[in-house]
Amino acid sequence: MKVLINERNEDIRKLYEVIFSPYEAEITFAEDADEAQASAERDHFDLVLLDVGFPDMEGIAVADHLHSKVPDHSLVLVSSVPVAKIISEELKKSISLFMKPLDIKGLQNLIRSRFHLAPSMA
Repeated sequence: MKVLINERNEDIRKLYEVIFSPYEAEITFAEDADEAQASAERDHFDLVLLDVGFPDMEGIAVADHLHSKVPDHSLVLVSSVPVAKIISEELKKSISLFMKPLDIKGLQNLIRSRFHLAPSMA
């Protein structure tokens, strides 16, 4: 499984590495919205996690853009503020939304159910 994660914080990146390690995921990290968008357009990712609070571009705008340009990516928005009311109905149907602090068990359940995966026993 290939995963693109927008996250600047090194500690949170390490947390994501731990979360995805049982699934033997290949993780690409993006520092900002432009990098996340460019990476998602350039390469196929099974899962894209976008932070809604980018300083340079709103995560929702990136999600809308990616949903229209590369609809085969599975999108997850991670936010520290309630955003469900400002997301388009069309986008709501195609994304998963997680609030910060991150629900680790919820994310793991999403991974298992969406990709029919069990954690690796390696």
